[in-house]
Amino acid sequence: MNVKILSTKILLLIGGLFLPIIILLYASQQTLLMTEILLVCMIILVVFYGWLNEKLEESKT
Repeated sequence: MNVKILSTKILLLIGGLFLPIIILLYASQQTLLMTEILLVCMIILVVFYGWLNEKLEESKT
């Protein structure tokens, strides 16, 4: 397996696990509107992560 692809996947996995936790901790101290905006951003990040992961899988083959 390509080392670059592997390291990118590990970074994405770490980001995908810790970013929502950080966002939720931050959002719990903000107003409801800020929470909604951050949740939308989190959903966009998850979709982007899935798309990027798919592209990495395609480039591997």
